Amino acid sequence: MLVQHVYSSTPNTDKTMYACDFNGLTTLNNCMSSGDGTGDTGNAPVFPQLKGAPIRAVSMAGVFVPTEWVTKPAYRLTLDEASKFYTKDDFVNMATLGVNTVLIPLPTRMIADDPAATSVLVEYLQQIGDAQLHAILTLEEAEPFANRDDEDATGPTASVIAAALFCLQHPDAVLGLQLPMKDRAMIDEVQKVAADLPLFLPINEGEVENFHLAWQQGLAPENIYASLQLSHTSNVADVASSQSQEDRSKLFYHEATSCIIRAPLDFAKCYGHNTQVFVSEGFDLSIDNCILKDIASSSSFKDYGQCDRFDETIDSPWWHYHRESYAARQLFAYEQGLGWSFAAWKRYDPASNGTPKTSITEPADLLSLQTVVAAGLFPNLNTHSPTAQLACLNPPESDFAMGDATYAPTLGPPPDCGNGWWNYTINDCSYWVPPPTQMPTSQPTIECPVCDDCGDFVASALAGTSEDNSAHGGAAWVVPAIIGALVGAVIAMAVPKLMGRRNRHEYTTIET
Repeated sequence: MLVQHVYSSTPNTDKTMYACDFNGLTTLNNCMSSGDGTGDTGNAPVFPQLKGAPIRAVSMAGVFVPTEWVTKPAYRLTLDEASKFYTKDDFVNMATLGVNTVLIPLPTRMIADDPAATSVLVEYLQQIGDAQLHAILTLEEAEPFANRDDEDATGPTASVIAAALFCLQHPDAVLGLQLPMKDRAMIDEVQKVAADLPLFLPINEGEVENFHLAWQQGLAPENIYASLQLSHTSNVADVASSQSQEDRSKLFYHEATSCIIRAPLDFAKCYGHNTQVFVSEGFDLSIDNCILKDIASSSSFKDYGQCDRFDETIDSPWWHYHRESYAARQLFAYEQGLGWSFAAWKRYDPASNGTPKTSITEPADLLSLQTVVAAGLFPNLNTHSPTAQLACLNPPESDFAMGDATYAPTLGPPPDCGNGWWNYTINDCSYWVPPPTQMPTSQPTIECPVCDDCGDFVASALAGTSEDNSAHGGAAWVVPAIIGALVGAVIAMAVPKLMGRRNRHEYTTIET
């Protein structure tokens, strides 16, 4: 009773989408489901072709419209590559999973101006029909394969009319057409030639509240649906993280907020005169924008460090459990509306020979439903998995703090770098000021060279001396020799005389 009284007293419930939200668990009643009647929101409306199920779609992104994270940066498939991108087995596997619809992005002018590409589309529609699937054609502002000059190109409205007529020619396969823009004149022209064709109008979350007043009044409202283009990686708070614990808490944040998207879907049905909202974009398991990191044409990517530790998530039980929870919570919330479409079925990889990846090893894998399913992260759509039905009943586990049982042991202390720090990126010390270089060691003593054979050297030296003496004459050295001999004789005679007297004077002679 307390909860009922609190929520019954909430003001502005008919003007604010989240006024009555409680983690995606509240259901609006006493709604304006018709112009002047009341009732509850009921179950999500369905198309008769889907046999009571909501739209459960997956996109063929990258086939006809360039999508760089699907193929590779700065690359567009050729028409031949596009025709071989998907096979019959892909559509059979989609149906086996429980998917019932394929979203096919197309350049707006392709059907009007590119018959070769249109032929490839027809072949794909045949394969989709053979697998008991349906298609929604999504027109986007992109150039077709056979681009014409501006003078010969078909105008936007005429291109959309050509696409609408094409849909009528394939009623068994085509479920509806998503327009490239919200333009009342364009909608009027399309409904003149295809009044019964379901049309999806692209909107953002802020346009849900007034969608009925802006786009359904005066038209055939039973054939006008809102195509909600969500994004959970569009601002700094959604994507920024620079540490392992921040990465984990970021996933916890996305888990905790994914259930509340039910609120605008219920609000549109309740207070928007039963407006039906199809979530055409935003369903994937990414929690950052790392798929844009290597795409040069993307100006929205800012590096906050969010992409530096993706390897930590590979084969991690913690990340597997919380990603599985994240998928189930989104699935529950989106099926409260008209349905959903996952970002893509697969990425372009001719070398794989059709073998899907079974683990999440890079950020783009989180947007590939084939890989997400193979990794065991997606609920079973055929068995109405209780995991998805009860996903929002309790909040996610707040076990993102480091040191829990699922987290790998931390590294030991880093090496001592003195006045610097250990840089794990380069596995070496880093310094604000480079450390002083070591003083050079003293030069080792070098031994004097030894002549191995000096005989020739001595002989040549003596020969040189003889030649010098001969050059000065034989008598040149006789006079100095005689003088030296005389001086020596005088000294020899004087020394005994002098020293002898001194000795006899100082000592007593011993008689013999």
